[in-house]
Amino acid sequence: MRDAISALDQCIAFAGERIELSHVELVLGTVSEESTALLLDAVVAQDYSKMFSLLHDFVQQGKDIKRIMRDCVQYCRQLLLLKVAPREQLVELPQNCMAHAQEQVKTLPVEFLGRMINRLAEAEKDLRYCCRIIQPVVPWQKQLSNRLKKMVWKLKL
Repeated sequence: MRDAISALDQCIAFAGERIELSHVELVLGTVSEESTALLLDAVVAQDYSKMFSLLHDFVQQGKDIKRIMRDCVQYCRQLLLLKVAPREQLVELPQNCMAHAQEQVKTLPVEFLGRMINRLAEAEKDLRYCCRIIQPVVPWQKQLSNRLKKMVWKLKL
């Protein structure tokens, strides 16, 4: 609860009286569901150029790589839920993301989404430890590149 109050205080200090989603994302270091959907599209298409361009933009905006991985896991869980129980009221995605999410689940098998969730969770866990120690020495792009390429190779549709 204290963390939530602290985050709210930070948002108020940053945004003033009117707090919008973009303010919360900035304070918490998260990315929007739209951005997460685009990143997942790049991973599925194995479009490394787009994937690293998006990740580079996120980092330049001050986003936390570990948080991005957690957001991707959460987004994939929402896709999995939409795939197996296609009632929109069960899915916690903004309305403006729902159409894109429904298109994504048409092409993604349940098994792929399950593997994606597992691989992303493993990568997030690995990044939790390696970024503190290795990141100052080795650029985050190289660390993440190796993990994403290995993950995409294992995910094969």
